Amino acid sequence: MNRASNDVKIVCVRTTLNIDDELMGEAMRQTALKSKTQVVERALRVLLEREARRRIKALYGKLPDLREVRRRRS
Repeated sequence: MNRASNDVKIVCVRTTLNIDDELMGEAMRQTALKSKTQVVERALRVLLEREARRRIKALYGKLPDLREVRRRRS
């Protein structure tokens, strides 16, 4: 009998990146983030969110059988 494992493995990957120092410095100043890692992670999250919005926007009008969802006003 096979039992599913409840173990969770977290993998951290170290990567060398060549990023313009002025660009990184400006990003750190404008975001008040403390490390280069934080800046890169934030940038990747923002990029993924933007792409998700783009994909959702591309679906607009392509699902005609859906009814409008009523929204609560607060």
